[in-house]
Amino acid sequence: MEHLAENSLPSEASAAGDARNPEMPPPLLILTELNPMAIIEGVMLDDGFKADEEILSCGQMRETCPHCPSTHLQLVLRQKAVKLAHLFCPQCTRCYHATYEDGSPALALP
Repeated sequence: MEHLAENSLPSEASAAGDARNPEMPPPLLILTELNPMAIIEGVMLDDGFKADEEILSCGQMRETCPHCPSTHLQLVLRQKAVKLAHLFCPQCTRCYHATYEDGSPALALP
């Protein structure tokens, strides 16, 4: 399922727009929900998914969760148990792949 990301942080970063051109609005992201079992090594238990290793996030993003609109997504980079960088909702524990409108991945290194 795809969602258009909400940019709701009224911070300097979102007010500044694109870092390369501050007069442009920040690019919109399209969020595609991912199955955690496909991107994180772990097991499914009766009370939910449990990762094999502790997963560290790199901080809060300006985008909010499509299912929990008041919760900002967190960036999770590749780690020992994480196969794909993604955005994570700490409230509902959903994982999302982020792409730009042209289909290019937003979390890939240039």
